[in-house]
Amino acid sequence: MTVTLTRPAVAPRPVARDLVAQRRVTAYVGGGLDGALRVVAMLRGRMYRVHDLSVDVRDGVVESPVSATVSLTAAEADLLVERLRRMPVVVSADHG
Repeated sequence: MTVTLTRPAVAPRPVARDLVAQRRVTAYVGGGLDGALRVVAMLRGRMYRVHDLSVDVRDGVVESPVSATVSLTAAEADLLVERLRRMPVVVSADHG
């Protein structure tokens, strides 16, 4: 009789890039409050888990920052920044 022993499958350790973390994403928008609301609507429409949101709209300022802390992996954060950059009201966007 032959007995074969096998090891149980071990899941690979997650790479740091795959870990969900709270990441800060900032978009600089034109169009004042309307531009900021478009970014917020996109975040809500795509069902991002936003933990913190700040909008700084001031009279006479060309660009307004919209910053959000969102639960994302690093790859998802890159995708969110790309989505933001494709929006016509967004002048620039980054995460860090």
